[in-house]
Amino acid sequence: MRISNTTSRANLHHLMGALAILVLCASASLAQYAGGPAKLTIKSTVLGEERTILVRTPQGYDTNKTAYPVLYITDGDAHIGHTSSTIEFLARNGRMSDMIVVGITNTDRTRDLTPTKATGPNSAQFPTAGGADNFLKFIETEVIPEIEKSYRVRPYRVLAGHSFGGLFVLHALITRPELFNSYIAVSPSLQWSDEATLRRAEEFTGAVAGGLKAADEHYKWLSQKFGYSISTPEGLVNLIGYQYLQGGTPDEAIATFKANVERYPNSANVYDSLAEAYEKGGRLELATPLYEKAKTLGQQNHDPNAALFAANFARASEKMKQAEAAKQGGTTKPPEGSKQAQTPKKDQ
Repeated sequence: MRISNTTSRANLHHLMGALAILVLCASASLAQYAGGPAKLTIKSTVLGEERTILVRTPQGYDTNKTAYPVLYITDGDAHIGHTSSTIEFLARNGRMSDMIVVGITNTDRTRDLTPTKATGPNSAQFPTAGGADNFLKFIETEVIPEIEKSYRVRPYRVLAGHSFGGLFVLHALITRPELFNSYIAVSPSLQWSDEATLRRAEEFTGAVAGGLKAADEHYKWLSQKFGYSISTPEGLVNLIGYQYLQGGTPDEAIATFKANVERYPNSANVYDSLAEAYEKGGRLELATPLYEKAKTLGQQNHDPNAALFAANFARASEKMKQAEAAKQGGTTKPPEGSKQAQTPKKDQ
């Protein structure tokens, strides 16, 4: 059924609110960062072509040892200048943390940024459309590893795009929510392919709001639609658990985190999240061994958050020691010659 324009606008407003989409804007008068971005060339086996990647590092990067979160943007040649200037301005004024900006330049924009083939009377104008999944694979398997090998980065990634790029960002959120920590879709082309991505985004946000059961149903439906098994991603299950935890329903949060441990037993993060839920509930004796498990797996798997997992275990262990010391210190012997207080008689 085709969605009316009025309904589409209402759905779009709802979707924007649900996804907390941030519109990046910058004045053309802002000064460009000194030196411009560095250029990397990747000979992509996924795309079968050579691609140019632009990388802007924060001021002082070459002289400090700081690691930074990374913003990946589509249409990099068009947007890296004003986006970098905006970040520099906001960081300088204490409004946000500075970031490394990675701009992915275009060869065939329509091919890379559209998730489906074109439909409708003008579809012949877009013969190469529908390559978003392959482009996302290129980013995941070739761009991100190169950036994380070559630069000092924190384990926090953001994906941003405008227009077709915004459409691609929403597609990435729906299909690979665990790949990035945040998603910024600016004026996404939701009209593409008879609003197919808009409908999928509505289903996705409904699945998140409906808890783990709804999310599982959503990915069961996706599996049936595409003809192969698609598991509910670890990152999405984790997100649902934290929604419960922050919403004041700790029992649901713990049940969700436990389900994630059962589904992804080799992930350090699932144990760390369950431990956090127990700790917030005052059950440190259950949290501490889970923090230790997260620490061990983080080290074994060379997880980018390994240091954080180790710090959490050290903190929880110290709290356990302090609690035990306080417990033992409170059990002191009475002074010699004194008698234990007697329970008053009923008639006193």
